[in-house]
Amino acid sequence: MLIKIIIVILSAILFRLGGWKKNAYRDIGIPLLLALYYWNWWLLLSFSVIRCGYGIPDSTDTGSFLGRIFKTAWATRGVWAFLVSGIGALPLVIYTHHYLSYIVYISLNTLTNAILGYFNAEVNLHEITAGACLGSIVLFI
Repeated sequence: MLIKIIIVILSAILFRLGGWKKNAYRDIGIPLLLALYYWNWWLLLSFSVIRCGYGIPDSTDTGSFLGRIFKTAWATRGVWAFLVSGIGALPLVIYTHHYLSYIVYISLNTLTNAILGYFNAEVNLHEITAGACLGSIVLFI
């Protein structure tokens, strides 16, 4: 259980580090960490959808693709979390058949990110929480 908690914490840290500048902490670090834990190399590809942004357009930024579609933080971040957790964990579900756990994992990610977006959570809080939610797959499957 300790290793699972460490993975959740490392995912949170890597996600936050990846948000400061365009770098590989988030995009490669989390998928690699989970692929090593599960020894499932398909996770490197499936979790690469993390690159899909959740930025909201404003006067200084055009925002992400999802942000331009949904225009609100709660919807954009909720949809982002649904896509990333749903696509990211798909190889594990196909391999393990833990369908109920998969639904709970996606729901946790979607609701947590949507709620943080709705309340305009501070960036550090949101990114650390989003990373921990992604890494929490180890607690479910």
